[in-house]
Amino acid sequence: MSQALIKRAFEAALEVYANDKALPVAYPGQAFERPSGMYLSCHAIPALTDSLTLEGDHRLYSGTFQINVIFPAGDGTGDGDEIAQELADHFPLNARFGAVGVQVMTPMSIVAPIITDGLISIPASFSYRLDTN
Repeated sequence: MSQALIKRAFEAALEVYANDKALPVAYPGQAFERPSGMYLSCHAIPALTDSLTLEGDHRLYSGTFQINVIFPAGDGTGDGDEIAQELADHFPLNARFGAVGVQVMTPMSIVAPIITDGLISIPASFSYRLDTN
């Protein structure tokens, strides 16, 4: 088990949503040509791996998965807000993803838009957890 497998599980679930909406996704470390319209960007932000047993046979993998809804400024945030809410519905509290069964531990938080260089970014994130023995 590793944080890389967890990241891939969430990225695969995001890709299903993005393909359905015809939205490009920027993945960390992959070449990406920014489109003129809306797109998504995602990041897995792992916490330190823990073990909750004296024997050391348990592993607790946790962290935050963030999706940014990015689009040109000028027409308000309505469409971006709608996509962020749909993402919250796509990654519901307590849902499990991938063959590893990583679990969404918090409702998705959608925070205030960030405006830079003519783009609006709406960050949306949730915490995750996976326990193994």
